[in-house]
Amino acid sequence: MTTFAIIGGLIPTAIGIGAGSAQRSAIAVTIIGGQSLCLLLTLVVTPVAYSIFAGLEEKHFFTTAKARLARTKLAVTRMFTL
Repeated sequence: MTTFAIIGGLIPTAIGIGAGSAQRSAIAVTIIGGQSLCLLLTLVVTPVAYSIFAGLEEKHFFTTAKARLARTKLAVTRMFTL
């Protein structure tokens, strides 16, 4: 909601016509892009990444990877203790 308010408030500045509007327009477009990117990252990318990792954990991907790593460490430890 805050992002939409910021973007809505900066749209007139971003499309502004007149003396000195070029500098203000550039920063307004930059702020609109940054806020949009933050909204996309926090509301789309983060939950999707979380669900992907949760799905991998349910499929025991990380569990088997941990087990393989533990076996490798054990084998290396045995090799150097002999």
